[in-house]
Amino acid sequence: MNRDGGIRRIWLAGLGAALIGGIFLARLAYFQLVKGEEYHARAWGNLEYTFTLDPVRGRILDSRGLVLASTRTVYDLNINRLLVQEGEENKQLYQALSLLEEAGQSWEDPLPLTLWAEGEEYAFLDQGEGEAALKEALGLQQYATPDQVMARLVERYDLEGYAPRWQRLLAGIRRQMELEGYEEYQVFTLARELNRTALTAFREEGVLDRGLELSPRTLRTYPSKDLASSILGTVGAITREDWTAGDYRLASLGYGMDESIGRSGVEALCQETLRGTPGTRTISLDREGNLVSDEVTAEPQPGLSTVLTLDSKFQEAVNQMLEEQILTLQKTKARGKGREANAGAVVVLDLETGGILASANYPTYDLEQYTALYSQYLTQKGDPLFDRAFQGQYAPGSSFKPCVALAGLLTGTTDPDQRVNCTGTYTFYGDYQPGCLQISHGGPISMVNALKYSCNIYFYDLGRRLGVDQESEYAQALGLGTDTGLELPQGEGSLTWESDSNYSKGLVLQASIGQGNNAFTPVQLATYAATLAGHGSRYPTHILAGYYNESNGSYEPDPLPEKVEALSGEEAFQTVEKGMTQMATTLSALRQLPFSIACKTGSPQRPEMYGSEYYTNTVMIAYGPVPDPRIAVAVVIEYGGGGSNGAPLMADIFRWWSENRA
Repeated sequence: MNRDGGIRRIWLAGLGAALIGGIFLARLAYFQLVKGEEYHARAWGNLEYTFTLDPVRGRILDSRGLVLASTRTVYDLNINRLLVQEGEENKQLYQALSLLEEAGQSWEDPLPLTLWAEGEEYAFLDQGEGEAALKEALGLQQYATPDQVMARLVERYDLEGYAPRWQRLLAGIRRQMELEGYEEYQVFTLARELNRTALTAFREEGVLDRGLELSPRTLRTYPSKDLASSILGTVGAITREDWTAGDYRLASLGYGMDESIGRSGVEALCQETLRGTPGTRTISLDREGNLVSDEVTAEPQPGLSTVLTLDSKFQEAVNQMLEEQILTLQKTKARGKGREANAGAVVVLDLETGGILASANYPTYDLEQYTALYSQYLTQKGDPLFDRAFQGQYAPGSSFKPCVALAGLLTGTTDPDQRVNCTGTYTFYGDYQPGCLQISHGGPISMVNALKYSCNIYFYDLGRRLGVDQESEYAQALGLGTDTGLELPQGEGSLTWESDSNYSKGLVLQASIGQGNNAFTPVQLATYAATLAGHGSRYPTHILAGYYNESNGSYEPDPLPEKVEALSGEEAFQTVEKGMTQMATTLSALRQLPFSIACKTGSPQRPEMYGSEYYTNTVMIAYGPVPDPRIAVAVVIEYGGGGSNGAPLMADIFRWWSENRA
């Protein structure tokens, strides 16, 4: 071994170690002398916690600016662990529950144990988390008695210094706090929606300084209770399914798991607009847990108010008219002729915009009682939660005949003067010969009179020559069995096609008088009437009118949808309108109006029978005044007993509109 080489290697190793040590010491000096103050602040500085402040939800207004849905502020009593001194939870809770009890304010207690009573043992209740789960959580055997469970709760939550009654009450709250994961940064709600007495007591007793807080919260209110309930919709808490949907879409939009969202109707449709922008509250504590600051770092911004095309006064009147007509039928009509009427819907459209002026359902429900009475509504006769106006699908009966007439004229299959001989029975097919009631007519009949008197034979023959596919294509152009443009969920409806599995020659004849596989929603029927009124053109049916910023008074109208030019042929539409206008003269209720309207009734059969007869619905479409129509209307009454039973209701609707329109 070369001695000089070994010494050199030792010397180089020592030099390397010295350099590394020097670098280390230099960095250490840099951290201590130059960056020391910064890192000390990081290690021993204040801790900040941020809480979300909910914004005020925007209101829903009608076209006049009247309030359909608003909010009111209530106060919840919360305990914020950040602000509670260590070991003081029981004391704070005791003070809070004492004041709540004195004020007659309830709070939730899901602990599955009976409340304490002098001289009685505890017993298990079938509520909350359940007996078995509680025993397991407390580390007890399943054969443990209620008294043993209570003793373990007292030990777990340090409740030995309290009287037995208070031990049980405090244990119920402490266990619920534990179940909800009450951690250092969380807030627990002790009582919701404090009454006036409780609210005053907490503000005056000086117990809100360390941990107990009165937290404002807004609740939806509905001044008219059951007005347009299915349109306005509901608001509800975010569920687990909501939270995880769309790859946690709500979280990405900044929602908190404890927020509420629109669940149906306009509340859901306009959720982002109505919601507003949440604010923030920041609490800063030092390392010893002392409060440094508690401030609102960003004020919440209220949501925009949504303005609808509805006229709430008209809506209220139509609601009442529909109910009164159904109740009148029940009292005055014979079996099968309207006595069994129990539900219905009306839709009224503004022909100048396509906006819905009124959409009534009977029976309906109270939005403010929706949650409390939900189970009752589910089982109530008439199914009030079902939105018949937008979702119900009904055979149109003879109200479909104007569509068949137009299709015949526009395709050249017939002309206004061509007549069909009504003998009371359609004999074209030897094995299927449906009939006609021949009300006020018989023999050769033209299109205008066939519409006026609703001759089945005329439309059997025209429908057979047209074929169902052509018939259905024109129906779609008129707004039936297709999307109307409405922003809210709506039923699809159905038409009759040659490709249908039940297709037959008999089905073709039935389809031509509005039966067969034809089934439409009332909003589609109203859209159909609007297209007839516009002689082939209409604005898409819609419910949103615009948005109002109540903070600065600005209004942003929703752009009016582009007009739909569905069909053309002025002479054909005038012919159909003439027949529909003459039909209105056959109904005494409509003859009393101070102006003319165009209408068509329908008496579609239901599958149920009484004796040898089928029950029928009431269907009616109309528009007017003619010749300058302003509104279009569709009426459906289940078990209504025939189309003419809709005439008094239709007359009332047009009369109210003419006397009260702005």
